[in-house]
Amino acid sequence: MATLGAVLLAIHALFFSFFTRIKTKLYREHTILCGAGERGFAIATQIHEHGNKVVVVDSDQANTLLPKLRSLGIPVLVGDALNEVILAQAGMKHAQRLIGTCGLDETNLKIAGNLSGSYDGEIIVAVEKPELRSLFRDQIGSGKDQLSVKMMGFQFRAAKRFFYSLAAHFCIQPTKVKSGIHIFLEVKDCLLEDFIRAASLMLQISGEIKPKISILSASQAIKENFTLRYPGASLVADFIWLDHCPSKTAPSDRKPIYDAAVFCCNDDMASLERADLFNNLSLCNRRNIFACLLKPSNATFLSRTAFASSNSFQCLDLIAYSFGDQDPLDGHLEQEAIKLHHDYVKREIRKDPSWARLPEDWRFLDESFRDSNRLQAAHLEIKRLTWEAFPSDQKDALLDQLTRAEHMRWMADKVMHGWRWSGSMDPSSRDDRKRIHHLLVPFQNLSEEEKNKDRDPIRTFLEAKS
Repeated sequence: MATLGAVLLAIHALFFSFFTRIKTKLYREHTILCGAGERGFAIATQIHEHGNKVVVVDSDQANTLLPKLRSLGIPVLVGDALNEVILAQAGMKHAQRLIGTCGLDETNLKIAGNLSGSYDGEIIVAVEKPELRSLFRDQIGSGKDQLSVKMMGFQFRAAKRFFYSLAAHFCIQPTKVKSGIHIFLEVKDCLLEDFIRAASLMLQISGEIKPKISILSASQAIKENFTLRYPGASLVADFIWLDHCPSKTAPSDRKPIYDAAVFCCNDDMASLERADLFNNLSLCNRRNIFACLLKPSNATFLSRTAFASSNSFQCLDLIAYSFGDQDPLDGHLEQEAIKLHHDYVKREIRKDPSWARLPEDWRFLDESFRDSNRLQAAHLEIKRLTWEAFPSDQKDALLDQLTRAEHMRWMADKVMHGWRWSGSMDPSSRDDRKRIHHLLVPFQNLSEEEKNKDRDPIRTFLEAKS
């Protein structure tokens, strides 16, 4: 009976594999997803739920998530995504995009490198280490004759989306728009850099008033590495490095010290415990204390118990937070970013018909410039919320403040990718290879032409939304 059972299982597996290959050959304009871990599983199911075709490739036959994918009607191929034959069986010739979510950044980079120049669809690969994203984002697939590769740090995306929600919460409060935001971070070492960068990028809501970021980290090496990697960071945020958790000096003092506090420790129980301690110390408004959970199963468990309603701080599923609301990869935001790029190119060509510094076609634009446009598109929504929250008699002054905030956001985008000031306002001092720029200066030092580059997209966007 055991032998018969094994034979039947083998026959079933062969039939299922044959059926899957026939099915994928009929697919057109579908997505190939390589790597079915928790993140890959979540992306594949979201794509499927939105009515789009997806084929999953995973090398682990024993992966317990594969049967779950098959039960949803998602074709699964077991094999190495670095193998061209496996990708061909997944229908790569007719696929509109390939997403690499394997467990190792290096594997995803190899997938992108293998396909660069030979595949006409969109390539998206997960690269979680900030140093690898910085090193390779304009090296693989960039150039006038090659499609750019989109390198995605999903943990960084989760952090940016979280701080976007915080910015959206505070940007309609006149006191915070005037004074800036002060947050507290206690985040595990491997995620800390992404959280600091995301906060610096998204919390620019107060013109030239820089956000304050208090960081609890016992490691002096982390502080030194961050300062070395981002030498211009102090231009866009005030960093306060702490070696111990702050406490109230006077028990009667109930005024919160921080506008928000974020905890993401090495394990979820530690994050919950630290958030609870912070709440008990009244260091922050309890609704603005967040425990970021690394395991979706823990977030699901807490949401189904009385903890979610009775607890005084908020819990977030960090993996779920790395996806967009409308689709997992925020396609609507991509379209807004493409429009911003096209409008910018048209403005430059109107001023100088010979201008050709950047390609007009988004597909051939280096990933660093595409990222900058995505960030600008996201922050325009923040500015719209601020605009709608203020009375009409303050609009002129508000537009000026939003323009200053946009320059701060642009500077944050630059310095959080390692750029620094060139030491001169002369455009010839700019050197992209060395990551030095002549415009990393306070807003009032800019020429009117440069100020209008910040102001015009905001005015156009607000007029279109009004």
